[in-house]
Amino acid sequence: MATCDTPPPLPEELLVKIFGYLNLNDVLECSLVNRHWYRATHTQGLHRRTWLRFRNQLDLTEGFPRVTAPHLWAFTKIHLQGIALNYNEGGSWVHMWSQIMPRLSSLVLEKVEASPNDLVAILKWGHNLREIGLINLRDVFMSGTILESKLERSCLNGVLTKVTTLDLAHNSFLSDVVFERMMECVPNLAHLSLRKCPILKTPMGPASEKKPNRSVLTFSVLLEFIRKQAQRLQSLDLVDTNLDGMRLQDIAEVDNLNLRTVKLAKNPISQEGVLHLVRCQKSLTSLDLDQCRRVFLDYPATSLQIFQEMEQIQDLNLRLLSIPKGLDTCLSKLHNLVRLDCTALDSSSKHLRKGLASSKSQKSLRSLNVSSFMSSPENFRAILSLFPNLEEFSAENCQEAMVDACLHTLLETCPKIKALNIGSCPRLSDLGFCGLAKVDQADQVSFVGPIECMKLDGKIFLGTSAEGEVINDAARMSTARTLAETCHDWTDMAKLDKLSHLERLTLCNSDITDISIQRAFNFFCLREINLSKCLFISDTGFIMLSERNPSLEVVDISQTSITDSGLVGCVQALRRLVKLNVSQCRSLTSSGILQLAQFSTRLRNLDVSLCPKIKTETIDDLQSRLPRLRNVKIRGLEILECIQTFED
Repeated sequence: MATCDTPPPLPEELLVKIFGYLNLNDVLECSLVNRHWYRATHTQGLHRRTWLRFRNQLDLTEGFPRVTAPHLWAFTKIHLQGIALNYNEGGSWVHMWSQIMPRLSSLVLEKVEASPNDLVAILKWGHNLREIGLINLRDVFMSGTILESKLERSCLNGVLTKVTTLDLAHNSFLSDVVFERMMECVPNLAHLSLRKCPILKTPMGPASEKKPNRSVLTFSVLLEFIRKQAQRLQSLDLVDTNLDGMRLQDIAEVDNLNLRTVKLAKNPISQEGVLHLVRCQKSLTSLDLDQCRRVFLDYPATSLQIFQEMEQIQDLNLRLLSIPKGLDTCLSKLHNLVRLDCTALDSSSKHLRKGLASSKSQKSLRSLNVSSFMSSPENFRAILSLFPNLEEFSAENCQEAMVDACLHTLLETCPKIKALNIGSCPRLSDLGFCGLAKVDQADQVSFVGPIECMKLDGKIFLGTSAEGEVINDAARMSTARTLAETCHDWTDMAKLDKLSHLERLTLCNSDITDISIQRAFNFFCLREINLSKCLFISDTGFIMLSERNPSLEVVDISQTSITDSGLVGCVQALRRLVKLNVSQCRSLTSSGILQLAQFSTRLRNLDVSLCPKIKTETIDDLQSRLPRLRNVKIRGLEILECIQTFED
C-alpha cells in the first residue's frame, strides 16, 4: 500500500529545471536525497553558470583537490583570489591543473601570486577556455618577461582559439610589448577590459621611434589592436584609463567596428567624443558614462543629438552627471531602455518624470536607480507608476522624495521587484511598510511641523528643522502603533511582503520598528537583507525576522542595539547563514559570538569590527570551531582591548 501511495519520481529534465532556481549550497544538499536527485544535480547544464571561488590559501589547499572529483566535473568556472598558484610545487599540483583546465570555460585569477612561467604553463591546458580574467597580477606583468618566447605565443595561439573575453583590469604594469604579446595569443577576442589600466596618450621618446613601449601602455598600440580586431570586437571596458574625447573619436571611426558595449566611466571625455561614438557605432546597446561630467554640461542641442543617436540603447549609466537643461526631451528619445542609472544626477525631477513618461520604455525597463536624486514625492510616485515590470529599484539616500505614499505606489504597481534599496530614507515609516498609509485614519493624521508648534506638552522648542523631524518621527510611530493595534484585517493591505519575488532588501538607517517586522516581513525568496543603523528594532524584532525568513543567507545588522540573546535567537533560525555583519554592535559580547559555532555551521564571512565587548581570542576560538569561517574582520578590537587594559 505504501508503494502505491508513493508518487512517481519527477523526470530528470524537470528536476534540472527546478534545481536551476536554487543556489549552490541548496543544490548540493538536494544531491544527498537519493540517486535520482544525485544524477540530476550533477548534470553539465545545471552548473555551467556557477562559479567555484577560492579566496585564501587554505581554501585552495583543501578544496582544490576535490574539484578533480568526477561528481564536480559539471563546474566549469573557477575564480582564484589572493592566493598562490602552487603550480611548480610538486607533481600533484601539476596533475590537478592538467585535469581541471581542459574542462574549464572560465578562469579568473585576481591578486594571485604567480610567476609568468606558472601562468603560461597553466594556460597551455585551457583548450576550452572562453573567458580569462587576469586582474591585478602585479608579479606577472611587472617584469615584462611574460610570453617572451615566440614558441610559447605560438602554442597559446593554437590553444586559446575559443577565448572571446579577456579581462586585464587593474594592471598598472601593463606595457605595449606585453599587451601585444597577450593579444597575439587570443586571436578571436570579442570582449576586452582594461579597467583602471593607465593608458598614455602619446608614445614616450622621439616621435620618429614607433616601437612598442616596454614600460607603459600607449593609446597608439591599443588603437592598432582595435583596427586589427574590428570585425570581431563587441565590447570595450576603458573605465578610468585617462581616455579623452579625441582618442574616443579615433576609436569610434575605426572601419568595420560595431561595438555593442562601451564603458567610459571616470574619463575626461568630451561631448563631441560621445557624439561621434553614438553616430558611428549604430549597434551600441550599453553605454557607461559614470562621472564623465563634461559630456552634458553645456550645449543642450548637442546633448539632444546624442540621445537621438542612442534610440536603441538598452543600458545607460548617467551617474553623477549634470544635465541642467532638456533632460525631458533627451529621455523621450530612448525607446528600449532596460537599465537606467540616475544616481545623484544633477537635473530636475520634473524633467526626469516627463522624459520617462514620453519614452516607450515603460514595459521594457527592468532596473532603475535614482539614489541621492533630488525630487518631490509627487514626481517619485508618478515615475514609479510608469514601470510595472521593474525588477530592481534603488532610491537610497532620497531624503525628501521617498515617503510612505511612494512606497505604497511601488508595492501596488511593481510586484516583480527582486532587489529593493530604500535605505537612508528618513521619511519612510511603519505606516508605509505595513500598508497603513492608505487607511483613512492615516490620511487624517496631522503631524507637527518644524515651525508651526513652538510648545508641546509644556516643553519649549526652538523651532529648528531637526527638532521638527524628531517630533514628526514620534508622531508617525505613535500613529503606526495605534493603527496596528486597531486593524484586524490585514489581507487587503499593501504590505512590504507583497513583493513575493524579493531576493535582496536594503533598509539601512531607517526608522523601521518591530511593528513592520511583525506585520510585513514574511518573504519566500529573500536571501539578503541590510538593516544596519536601524536603531528601533529590538531583539524580539530580529528574532521574528529570522523565524519568518529562514532562507536568509546574508545579514547586515551592524550598528544596531541587538544583544546576545537576540543574536542567538537569529542564528538558531538562520541555518543557511553564510555572511553576517555585526560591526559596532556595542551590546554584543564574546559569549554571544561563540554561540555561532553551535548554529551557524555554514558561516564563511563575519564582521565584528569595533565591538568593544568581543575579544580577539574569542574569534580565534570561533574559527577553530567553524572550519568554513575563513574571512573574519576584527578592525579595532585589539585597540579597544589595549584601551580597556590601560583604563583598568
